[in-house]
Amino acid sequence: MPQILIVDDSEADILFARHALASRTEWTVASAQDGEQALEMLTTDSFDVVVSDIRMPRIDGLQLLRQIRQRFIEIPVIITTSHGSEEIAMQAIQAGAASYVPKSNVVRELLEVVESVISSSILRKNQSRFLACVAQQAMKIVLPNNDRKFLPTVVSELQSLATAIGLTNSSDNTQLGVALEESLVNAVVHGNLEVSSDLRQRNDDSYAELIEERRNMEPYKDRVVTVTVSLTPEEGQFTIRDDGPGFDVNNLPDPTDPENLLKPSGRGIMLINAFMDEVSFNAKGNEIRLTKRRLPDDLI
Repeated sequence: MPQILIVDDSEADILFARHALASRTEWTVASAQDGEQALEMLTTDSFDVVVSDIRMPRIDGLQLLRQIRQRFIEIPVIITTSHGSEEIAMQAIQAGAASYVPKSNVVRELLEVVESVISSSILRKNQSRFLACVAQQAMKIVLPNNDRKFLPTVVSELQSLATAIGLTNSSDNTQLGVALEESLVNAVVHGNLEVSSDLRQRNDDSYAELIEERRNMEPYKDRVVTVTVSLTPEEGQFTIRDDGPGFDVNNLPDPTDPENLLKPSGRGIMLINAFMDEVSFNAKGNEIRLTKRRLPDDLI
C-alpha cells in the first residue's frame, strides 16, 4: 500500500494534511519536522510520495527536493506553499517537483493531487519493469516534415528504450544520444533538404533560412526520414535512411583527424564514429547504420 511522508515544521499543517488524506485508510502516512529528518526517514523506510512544505529550518523544501532528486529519484515530491513563497515554489517546479498545493487549499485539493501523482508514479514504475522484461525490441519510425525541432524528442525516446532494456547506462547513453542526433540532423538537413554545411561558415542566417525554405518546397517537402531500430541488452542497431539523392561516401572527412572536429562538415561524423562501435553507409550514401554494444560489466 502507498506510504506518504509529510514534511512540515508546523504540527497544525501536518494535521491538516493528515486530515485531507484520512479517507484513504489503506495509505500509511508518516511525518517529519524538517528536511533533515525527512532524509533520515527516506534512507531507512520506503515511501511512494513526499509532501513537503517550502519554508523549514535546517533543510528547507527546495533543498530537500534537490536531495531527493539526486538520491531517491523515483520518489515524487509535492510542494505545499503558503502566501509569499510563490517564487520559491516556481523554483521547485523547475527543479522537478511533481506538483504543488497552496496551503490554503490543502484540505480540499491534497488528496486529489496525491492520488494523481501516485497513479502516475506507479504507471511509470510498471512501464520500467515491463521494459526491463523485454529481451528484444524492434521498431520502424517514419519522420515526416523534416522538422529539426522534433528530433531531440525522438532521440530521448530511443535513449530511454536503450536504458530500459539494459543496453546503456547514464554515461554511454549520453554518447548514444549525441550520435543519434547528429545522424538524424544529417539525414534531414543534408540528405532530404540538400543543404550544405558550408553555409554555416557564413556570418548570416542563410543556413537556417534555406532549411526552412526547402521544408515547404518540392521535391524536398515530401521526403521522410526512416529509422529502423533493433535493441537487445547486448547490442543496439540503428539504421537512419533519408530520401535524398545521397552522396559519395569516399568524400567523407577523415573521422580520425582531430582537425576535422573544428570543421562544420566534419564534427558530426567524427562524434558519431567516436561514440558508436560500428558505423557504415550504403552505396548510395543516403543511409547510415550505427551499432552500439553494451559496455563490459566492469566498466559500467
